Amino acid sequence: MKNKLSGETVENAPRLSLRVAKNSSVVFFGQVFSLAANLGVTVLLARQLGQAGFGLFSYAVVYVGLFAIIADFGMQAILVRELSRRRWTESEILGNAIIVKALLSIITIAVIIFLAWTTASSSTLFEILIIIALSILFSPKFAVFRIVFESPFHASLRMQVPMLLQVLDSALMLGVIYALSQSGASLETMVIGYSLSNLPGFLLIVFACAKSFPLRLAINRELIRFLLWQSFPLLLYSILMALFNGVDVLLLKGFQGDGGVGVYSAATRLTAPLLFIPHTVASSLLPVLSDFHERSNDKLTKTFHLGLKIILLAAVGLAIGTTFLGSHVVRILYSAEYGASGGPLIILMWSQAFMFLNFYFVNVLTSVNQQRTTFFAAAAMFATNFLANWLLIPALGISGAAFAKLISSACGSAVLLIAVRKTFTLELNHFLWRATLLAAAFAGGLALLGRVPFGMSIIFASAIFILLIMVTGVFNSEERAVFRSMIPISKLRK
Repeated sequence: MKNKLSGETVENAPRLSLRVAKNSSVVFFGQVFSLAANLGVTVLLARQLGQAGFGLFSYAVVYVGLFAIIADFGMQAILVRELSRRRWTESEILGNAIIVKALLSIITIAVIIFLAWTTASSSTLFEILIIIALSILFSPKFAVFRIVFESPFHASLRMQVPMLLQVLDSALMLGVIYALSQSGASLETMVIGYSLSNLPGFLLIVFACAKSFPLRLAINRELIRFLLWQSFPLLLYSILMALFNGVDVLLLKGFQGDGGVGVYSAATRLTAPLLFIPHTVASSLLPVLSDFHERSNDKLTKTFHLGLKIILLAAVGLAIGTTFLGSHVVRILYSAEYGASGGPLIILMWSQAFMFLNFYFVNVLTSVNQQRTTFFAAAAMFATNFLANWLLIPALGISGAAFAKLISSACGSAVLLIAVRKTFTLELNHFLWRATLLAAAFAGGLALLGRVPFGMSIIFASAIFILLIMVTGVFNSEERAVFRSMIPISKLRK
């Protein structure tokens, strides 16, 4: 049987595994660079704008993000899945997706502008809401219109193209924000630079897509109905997840003002970008899982387990590392003004451990046509998060918001795990006890690094974690072969 992505047989998996591994490595290293650049942007903005200004900026981003979900309509994963299966031609799928997304984006921007005009508490907030709303058309951060042109590269395992352009975006944004911060620019000017720095990358991805894939803007009503119907459960999921991710900021603004939002956002902007890790794994495996679902159940299960192991190890490693080093991170990156962010950062990182799982489970369920289940998980997460925030913020402040997100993230993982177990057989006993041993040893090693300088602690912690992965044998021989395929050893020897 031929794999629709590569033209190779499913039985001849090594070459496909190599492509997946290379695709994953490209995405990973690109995301690492983007994460570092975006971290620099966050630090510059926080230092330049202060607690109140940074809180206002963060509130505006969350506000626009809530509406951007409607413009996305949950279509990202569906586009990649259908481009992988090719029930319709690429030109039909892309052309109709462009039409739908363009209309949804324009309507969403108009709604945001109207609501900002009628409800904004200040002229400054009104102006930055409009600026950020317009970036829906070209910013990768909202994953709305731009994602249409990136989807065929995802489906064909050619992620190096969109990834390179996202790296360009991040580098340009860092340079622009640095230059503006050095000149003492105002909040409005900083937001303009923040938004427009994504425009060159958008124009280039449109050009690359048009050159590599056929585009035909001809309306196919059947295809549009299919895309909207398949995406609708993910839209509901995305709306609830946007509310889940934004309700803490919205309630904090009411209880503690822009200053409280600024301190809390300093922590969230260190943890939220780390979702690139499950995104890297999921974006590389989604086309393969979608194809194996129709062709090879054994390979589907093995691929699922490999991704799950990577996600679990990354989540636990980061959570334990932040528990010991998080306060140092805040102190080094931000000024003393943000010292109160240290505690919430640790709590939020443990919340992200569950969010890693949730992100992966949602993509896995989508690959096997079970995306409707994700709505119930999102509903449980939002309801739990809203109630917990309402109860905990008055008592514990920004730490209460962090604890609320931890509780609700764990709730979502429990719901999604039940759904996953109905489709996949989980054979993780051998892995889990070895992973538990690894986590305990890693925590013990970090405890011994208490008086080591921060920079050296990061290096030692990374080395200890990698060594423990090798020693504990958490990956089986077949999985280790996939990792080895990422490195062209034979070429290096020559």
